[in-house]
Amino acid sequence: MWAAEAAFSRSGSWRETEDEADALRWAALQRLPTVARARRGLLRSPAPHGAAAAAEGDDVLCEVDVAGLSSGDRTALVDRLLADSGDAEHFFRRIRSRFDAVHIEFPKIEVRYEDLTVDAYVHVGSRALPTIPNFICNMTEAFLRHLRIYRGGRVKLPILDNISGIIRPSRMTLLLGPPSSGKTTLLLALAGRLGPGLKMSGDIAYNGHRLNEFVPQRTSAYVSQQDWHASEMTVRETLEFAGRCQGVGIKYDMLVELLRREKNAGIKPDEDLDVFMKALALDGKQTSLVAEYIMKILGLDVCADTIVGDEMIKGISGGQKKRLTTAHLLLLVALITMTVFFRTTMHHDSVDDGIIYLGALYFAIVMILFNGFTEVSMLVTKLPVLYKHRDLHFYPPWAFTLPSWLLSIPTSLIESGMWQFGNQNITLGEVILTGYGLFKEKYWFWIGVGALFGYAIALNILFTLFLTLLNPIGNLQAVVSKDEIRHRDSRRKNDRVALELRSYLHSHSLNGPNLKEQKGMVLPFQPLNMCFKNINYYVDVPELLFMKRGGQLIYAGPLGSKSRNLVEFFEVRQTKDMVDALSKPNNESKELTFATKYAQPFCAQYIACLWKQNLSYWRNPQYTAVRFFYTVIISLMFGTICWKFGSRRETQHDIFNAMGAMYAAVLFIGITNATSVQPVISIERFVSYRERAAGMYSALPFAFSLVTVEFPYILVQSLIYGTIFYSLGSFEWTAAKFLWFLYFMYFTLLYFTFYGMMTTAITPNHTVAPIIAAPFYTLWNLFSGFMIPRKRIPVWWRWYYWANPVSWTLYGLLTSQFGDLDQPLLLADGVSSTTVATFLEQHFGFRHDFLGVVAAMVAGFCVLFAVVFALAIKCLNFQRR
Repeated sequence: MWAAEAAFSRSGSWRETEDEADALRWAALQRLPTVARARRGLLRSPAPHGAAAAAEGDDVLCEVDVAGLSSGDRTALVDRLLADSGDAEHFFRRIRSRFDAVHIEFPKIEVRYEDLTVDAYVHVGSRALPTIPNFICNMTEAFLRHLRIYRGGRVKLPILDNISGIIRPSRMTLLLGPPSSGKTTLLLALAGRLGPGLKMSGDIAYNGHRLNEFVPQRTSAYVSQQDWHASEMTVRETLEFAGRCQGVGIKYDMLVELLRREKNAGIKPDEDLDVFMKALALDGKQTSLVAEYIMKILGLDVCADTIVGDEMIKGISGGQKKRLTTAHLLLLVALITMTVFFRTTMHHDSVDDGIIYLGALYFAIVMILFNGFTEVSMLVTKLPVLYKHRDLHFYPPWAFTLPSWLLSIPTSLIESGMWQFGNQNITLGEVILTGYGLFKEKYWFWIGVGALFGYAIALNILFTLFLTLLNPIGNLQAVVSKDEIRHRDSRRKNDRVALELRSYLHSHSLNGPNLKEQKGMVLPFQPLNMCFKNINYYVDVPELLFMKRGGQLIYAGPLGSKSRNLVEFFEVRQTKDMVDALSKPNNESKELTFATKYAQPFCAQYIACLWKQNLSYWRNPQYTAVRFFYTVIISLMFGTICWKFGSRRETQHDIFNAMGAMYAAVLFIGITNATSVQPVISIERFVSYRERAAGMYSALPFAFSLVTVEFPYILVQSLIYGTIFYSLGSFEWTAAKFLWFLYFMYFTLLYFTFYGMMTTAITPNHTVAPIIAAPFYTLWNLFSGFMIPRKRIPVWWRWYYWANPVSWTLYGLLTSQFGDLDQPLLLADGVSSTTVATFLEQHFGFRHDFLGVVAAMVAGFCVLFAVVFALAIKCLNFQRR
């Protein structure tokens, strides 16, 4: 028994030996030069197998390079430090005590602001509403103000009104104030991040230095209410990225001075704390340790390797999902295209064969172009994070755009190779190139390559420039009434307010200032009461900054023995008595019962939702007014390019040119409509989740109101485009043909818009919706009958021609304008001729007597997409994670 116990016990001589070994290691470390000593430390690690102490799991000290700590060493080090300290505050005090022991003070920053005033120039009353006419007027006024011609009718609205104060170092300051008191504006002003639309006066100084004397973004940071992070990165990667960009930890020169003074004073610090502080000081190279330490303190270590995600991303990252979906759908589309153009060698016996091949090449180019549309939504989701990193000086915008461009090169090469696969060993006659205005000399190939490369460089330079100079669209201005402006002006003229906290803190009584007349309203129903009491919520802060509406300061100063008065100010006896009385139901109270699930019938819900959507669309000029603007631009552009195309009907190329003009307009305006409506529907859908959960209305009235509200806007859009393009194109001015043109354009834009709404309803958000919609745009264009006539489409794919809404649109537009013409038409071979009507029937299969069926089919696609949209809104709920 005694022998066995002695074999597994420690002896005093063994402990003394270990202590002597540790002392020798520390002495050897102290003999190193200071620069080398700043990179070396003694790290406690498990004893090697076979050592005498290994049987009991003892640790030994080993000299290590602090820049080469493994992941396990970093985690174990942080765990030991926080376990020894008990909590984060005690751990910080240990670091502070080490500096205090050698009389080194931490750098401190004191922020002073004096006579700080921030004003905004806004419109008041109905002029402040974001309606379409106001949007147009605002754009016009901004342009005239830029030219210094007209200053506009805006009113000065004070946000911060001549406030002064001090933010002491090493203190937490609580900023309180009701909505619209200027809290956010004050924080932005102190951080040097006020928007360009605000006018600031007064002084802000950091340790006596004004904001223009240094870079405030490197000294202070404003934490926005929006949590913008890269959703594809994990928590650990997000923190390490911030550390790599900004640098972290204690300053290297402070550490060197600390080590020098400790050596002179003979002070031996704690080994773990010494390694930790040295790792922090290595100019941000050891950022992983900082990430571990921050995650441990904030309780994020349990989700360190979890993707940050967003409101819909879970599991695999969002970017991977988008790129996986894009690649999958692209390969779908490429295979279908290969089967449509499937030939060992495409026919080249006639001019029409050459036109088919030219259509195949054009289709490939167009689809590569539209493939970029899927990247737009991904970029838009990254812009808030990019602007955040830019404003925090993480990196310049070119550091984002250049890698993005370089990483897209391999993908572009693969995509272009997929489109060109299987279409080799084909020659075309010069008559095709000449007929379509293409150059036939070989050197134009290299000119084209150089031009494309130049465009790629120029567009990326512009992309970088815009990200550098432009700012995100700010929040819309709040609607301020004229009475509110007058009320604020009167308060600034020392009118007495309802109750001043300053006077209450000094008088210790509610019997002071007279209360103003109370405002209120009479409710047309019996109100229900929800009571709560004895709810505790507090923040332990030494300093208070209390503001009121209009950006005026009520109280600024320390909270001491009289801070209880602040609680009594909000906790009056009258309120307590009212809570106690309302907490007890009276004898006449009844349980809540409802005869139906919704308070209003279906029609009333639909009318109410339509009224709401009408206001929403009318006050959303970023969507409605901009849509009208690009419609005018596109109609003028296509009208001038296709000048008098509608009056030229002598040759086969004239008909192709007219059809191409209609095809291009349908393509660009329609797809732009579908793409622009997707974020609007996504926002409205998520708002409806809350309102539907509250029992305000059901899904179908909401969905059909969104469908209905589009009718007048698309009608105006069709009238704008139809009138401009029809006039400049010199189509035949008869009432029937003009009305047919408007009819097909109206329902075409309508089904494109409903298609965009439908893809949003069946997908989680407006980021995924364009990716799902893109391959169908591709197939619609492929089977539209423009590049490949229906009779030249392989038999196994002709069914899709009839299921394609764009093919019906082109059928209707071309037939309504040219299907009844019997004038002679010269064919592409330059010899044969036929009539226009006969050519349309023989080449495209278009018949004028089929026009009524075509009109019904185009309208039917609108109904189909609208119904699927409504059913998806009702049946699919993407709010669940």
